[in-house]
Amino acid sequence: MDAEGVVGYVFVLDGTPVSGEVFASHALFRKLWPKLARAAIVDAIRTGGGDASAAAEPSPNKVTRFLAPARTDGNQQQHLTDYASQNVFEDDERLLIETRRPDASWVTKTYQAK
Repeated sequence: MDAEGVVGYVFVLDGTPVSGEVFASHALFRKLWPKLARAAIVDAIRTGGGDASAAAEPSPNKVTRFLAPARTDGNQQQHLTDYASQNVFEDDERLLIETRRPDASWVTKTYQAK
């Protein structure tokens, strides 16, 4: 993925957002994109991949709602290393994991549908 400025993706099955990642920089996204794309393909195969003829693009509003902060059911914080911690947020529809630096700026946001 060489498109300038791209910092993330949303993986969609049968018109429904399933997972996604947003990175703090294009360089980090570009470096990880091949592995992320392979993982999404494996997940689609594992889950049956849906019916390609019935596949529908999600509306921009549906994707925006999926990426909206999942913060209604609390926050769990976990110290990972001296250089990173994770905040986990959850609601009825999804899980959001933010990986943060010591200065509290985020590096990546991982979204997963329930």
